[in-house]
Amino acid sequence: MFQNTFKRFVLNSNKKSATHRFAKRCSSSVKHHFETMGDRPKYIENAQQETKGKFGPFLFVLLALPLVFVPLYTDYWIQSDIKNGDPLLEEFEQYRKERNARLAKQRAEGKNHHHHDHHELKVTSLNKSADEQYKYVLVGGGTSSYCAYKAIRENDPEGSILILTEENYAPYQRPPLSKELWQSSDSDAANLLFTAWNNEKAHVEYEPEGYKNVTLLTGSKVVEVDVINQIVTLANGKSFGYDKCLLGTGGTPREIPGSEALPRDRISTFRTLEDFKNVYRLSQSGADIVVVGGSFLGTELSYALSSHKTAQRSEKGKDVGSVTQVYLEPEVLARNLPRYLSESVRDALRSVGVKLKPNRNVIKVSLQKRSKPNSTNSQEKVEKVIVTLDNGEELEADFVLTATGIFPNTELAENAGLEIDPVNGGIVTNAELEARQNVFVAGDVLSYYDVVLGRRRSEHYEHATATGRHAGLNMSSPHMKPFRHVSMFWSDVGKNVSFQAVGEIKSELDTYGVWDGVAVSQNGTPWNNAPAPLKNESFKRGIVYYMRDNKVVGILLWNVSGARVMRDARKIILQKKQYRDLSELRDLIDVKQVPAKSNN
Repeated sequence: MFQNTFKRFVLNSNKKSATHRFAKRCSSSVKHHFETMGDRPKYIENAQQETKGKFGPFLFVLLALPLVFVPLYTDYWIQSDIKNGDPLLEEFEQYRKERNARLAKQRAEGKNHHHHDHHELKVTSLNKSADEQYKYVLVGGGTSSYCAYKAIRENDPEGSILILTEENYAPYQRPPLSKELWQSSDSDAANLLFTAWNNEKAHVEYEPEGYKNVTLLTGSKVVEVDVINQIVTLANGKSFGYDKCLLGTGGTPREIPGSEALPRDRISTFRTLEDFKNVYRLSQSGADIVVVGGSFLGTELSYALSSHKTAQRSEKGKDVGSVTQVYLEPEVLARNLPRYLSESVRDALRSVGVKLKPNRNVIKVSLQKRSKPNSTNSQEKVEKVIVTLDNGEELEADFVLTATGIFPNTELAENAGLEIDPVNGGIVTNAELEARQNVFVAGDVLSYYDVVLGRRRSEHYEHATATGRHAGLNMSSPHMKPFRHVSMFWSDVGKNVSFQAVGEIKSELDTYGVWDGVAVSQNGTPWNNAPAPLKNESFKRGIVYYMRDNKVVGILLWNVSGARVMRDARKIILQKKQYRDLSELRDLIDVKQVPAKSNN
């Protein structure tokens, strides 16, 4: 080894260097040593011969002992626990039996429990079988499921489809419940008929004549989605296998403190057909109604209820009750609209007699006996719902209607191990609206990546139609496409306030409005700290651009309508162009060339 090392130094070093001379001298000395003494000393060879074969068996036995004794000891330990009992094991077995019994009872009763024991460890069987098999199973009976079904039929006319809905109705439209149905006659409203945008009568249900070439199960609550075996299970124990599954489970309305103690005919959320029927009946009975919430739904309901009561008052010539709207914001829709437009909505509500309570929060609702109004007998009492506000004020009502948003129904997805968006709520999907292989999501419960606005969740009707359709096409096509649609929504509050919006509409964003020759630029502010109002009579028709980092992220069309202008608005947002000079926005959409929104 030494000889070879010095040879390398001699060959690779500079011949004139001191290192070269030193290496050459050492190489000669080493060579002379080994020529004299031999390559290997005799004592090394003798030692190796004497020890050869002595330690091999010992090392083998030493390494083999753990392989023999560890399994023996482990088996002894397990058998001892089985024979003598282990307190921790017994406690776990008892917990597991109680938990399984509780789950079995819940499934049998079909109850909706929102609280889960997250300590439960559930292992899915890999050979589970279903009672029936379908190519497509759509969980939920809302707009997203219906639109997915229609899209699937475009690609796959014969594939078996199962729609499961917890409600007792076939899929129906939600917007008419707070809009057009309140403008219908009593007989049409009772039959769920309304006048659509094309001036033709339409039914709330999408297909009131019934469904063909599809299986629809109403009153069917899904309690489990097994994404490994691709099976969904109902509360009654029946199970259905799927090739592709859609989760369109929607959301559950938020409730206010104390509401659980009151009967449904005294307080209710507003989400279903049953809710509409209940509220419509109460409105006709002359009830005093308090609406809690300053959102789009709460504002639409306040206007619809009060205008309906106004029409009844003129027909019947008697008092038919009042409508009061309570909301946290300084103005209605203050979370979405610039302050000067919120005031237009406020004026529309007041014009039909809505009593407004801004900047107020409901801290409690309760039933109490109160003196009967207009009674000469002071001892005569009636039961009223008392709405207690955060300033100590108490409102008396016959009925309270809550419209304060929803919680996305993610319980099934959570139990199935799907990812939940910790910021926006909802079930996280990829760009193709797929949460897990063969499991798609659409509608209110969807958390998706918007190409302009980033990850978000939307609760509007057009979003449900667009995502449902896209999910259905991807479910039934071998080539999936990413979702790039920018969803829109619309709202009507009387004859003078009607608007459509696309993208992100938040008052905290900077806005630039174009109004019949007048431009209004306003910095965004938190909804609870709105800027001073602007007094100008020109805010009748216009376009408001919502800006972030000098890019248009949302557009509001105020009393402006048309498919073309909506296409132009989407195109502007998708361009993601930066506008250093906001005056460039003036000519993007010419308001004068766009027809006004008509309200009948």
